[in-house]
Amino acid sequence: MLLGDPEADPDDPRFCWLSGRRPSAAAPEGHEILAKFGVTGAESLHLSKSDALDFLIRGRWDGVVVEAPYQKLAMEVCGHLSQAARTTGLVNLLLREGDGTVTGDFTLATGLTRLLPSLGVPLEECRALFLTGPLGDPLSEGLARLLLKLGVVSADLVKIGNPLTEERIEALPAAQRANLLINATEFGHAPDFEGMPIETPGCLSAFPKLVAVLDLIDNPIRTRLVWCAQTHGLQARSALGLRVIEAREATELFTGRTLPFSATRTILGDIRRDAANIVLIGMPGCGKTTIGKVVAGRLMREFVDIDALVEARVGKPSQRIYREDGEAYFRSHESAVIESLAGRHGLVISTGGGACLMPRNRMLLALNGTFLWLQRPLSKLSTYKRPIPQQRGVEVLYEERAPIYRELAERIITVRTIEETVSEIIGEEEMV
Repeated sequence: MLLGDPEADPDDPRFCWLSGRRPSAAAPEGHEILAKFGVTGAESLHLSKSDALDFLIRGRWDGVVVEAPYQKLAMEVCGHLSQAARTTGLVNLLLREGDGTVTGDFTLATGLTRLLPSLGVPLEECRALFLTGPLGDPLSEGLARLLLKLGVVSADLVKIGNPLTEERIEALPAAQRANLLINATEFGHAPDFEGMPIETPGCLSAFPKLVAVLDLIDNPIRTRLVWCAQTHGLQARSALGLRVIEAREATELFTGRTLPFSATRTILGDIRRDAANIVLIGMPGCGKTTIGKVVAGRLMREFVDIDALVEARVGKPSQRIYREDGEAYFRSHESAVIESLAGRHGLVISTGGGACLMPRNRMLLALNGTFLWLQRPLSKLSTYKRPIPQQRGVEVLYEERAPIYRELAERIITVRTIEETVSEIIGEEEMV
């Protein structure tokens, strides 16, 4: 099909990203990812299907990255389809040729062939199970066909309207053979932070051969499903890596430049680093607040002290809350504060020493957070105005809490001087 209306807007961008998602710091706009690969002047467009079709027909673009729900629609403007596009029945990239015709491609094969082995699921051994919404999902259906073309053992789709129970999982033959679970539902997408396509974390044990989880949700950074899978010892990823690979493939085809695949890892790390909260954990008196304020200042981030937010919420100092209302009362408000922070990005968060005792708190902080454990010798911990260390002793608290800190910690930072500690945190953070 010949496209390009002579009366089309001459200011139409050469390269576009037709987006079907809600942008956030965790899942930036497509043109922002393209810019990291050196494609300047691209735009992200959020259009109705009718407006999208009109733009694709009349616009003077040279290339368009196409997301769901436009990927079937985009096929209507193509004069040529790649083998991958024909296999999937979808187009995620449109390129205008020199003669004015349009070629449609589906470029995620490269991403999948790289991603699956990194999850511990080689293509030739992969048995994938897609969970979709009750009406199905064209992207999942296309990916399943593509995986089969690439040589996986099986690729099954199961439609669900409610999270799967353990009994339902055990009754599904596809679930019993799957070693890769792919969530294509909306369960867990912000702001539904506690949603999962399975009823409880324990349901993961009902998949006897499960090795890895891929969640096609990219906001938050780490969905509850991904977090639970990781805590069960499984490999787990969100979809952001695939989007970055998609941008790399588009950049190569838009510009004719060959990009090293290492650029994908670097850019993915940059996006996650910028979006992730730095969550400081550790014993009371180890310096989380003091160090956190300096780190936030150096990185030009907002600093949040959970204990201070609890005090502001209740209207009195922590010591009085413990003395007059008890620890349980303090913890309930602490959990409410943590819940209010679950959707935030780019913060430096100082947690109270016991904030991570509750599993739900740990999960909520993990959604968009990177945990740094500040370690300091017990003899140097300050107990001034700290009710629990004063009552129970730091040694007892450490024995109780250290295993939790150790399990959560993505980095362990030994507290020395403020300057040395801050430099170590910032230096490591820049290398994520």
